[in-house]
Amino acid sequence: MESRNHLFFGLLFFLLALSANFKFHFIIFNWLNIFICVLIFLIYSLLPDIDHRNSNITWIFIDLSILGLIVGVIEYLYFHSFELLIFSFAILVLLLIFSGFSHRGIIHSLFSGILFSLPLIFSFGWFYFFVALVCWYSHLLGDGYLFKVF
Repeated sequence: MESRNHLFFGLLFFLLALSANFKFHFIIFNWLNIFICVLIFLIYSLLPDIDHRNSNITWIFIDLSILGLIVGVIEYLYFHSFELLIFSFAILVLLLIFSGFSHRGIIHSLFSGILFSLPLIFSFGWFYFFVALVCWYSHLLGDGYLFKVF
C-alpha cells in the first residue's frame, strides 16, 4: 500500500480514537495537544514501513537525522553540547538496523507497535499511546495483517 493510502486509512482510525476522547475526556484539547496528536498520527501511520529502504518515513528520518548531525556539530562547536549529535547518530544507527529486517516481517506486528508506542506513555500519557497504537494497527490492517501479533 502506498503512503498516502496508509495516511488516509490511519486518518479514519485516528478520528475514531479522537471520538473516544470526546466521550471519555482523556485529554483537554488545546493547540499543543492537537499538534501532538496529528504528529503522532502522521508518524505512526507510516512507521511500520521503517524496515523498507525506499519508504517515505525512512527517508524523512534519514533527512532529519542528517540535519540533526549538522546542527549537532554546530551546537557542539559553539555550546559544547552534544545531545543532538548523539541522538541523530542513534537514529541513523537504528535506521540501519531496521533496514536489515525483512519488509513486513517483525516490524509489521502488533508487538512492535506496542514497543514503538511505549515511550509515548512516559513522554505524554496513555491517550497518546492509544492514538499511536491505533494508527500503527491501521497500517497493519491496510497491509492485510489483521491478526499478526509477532
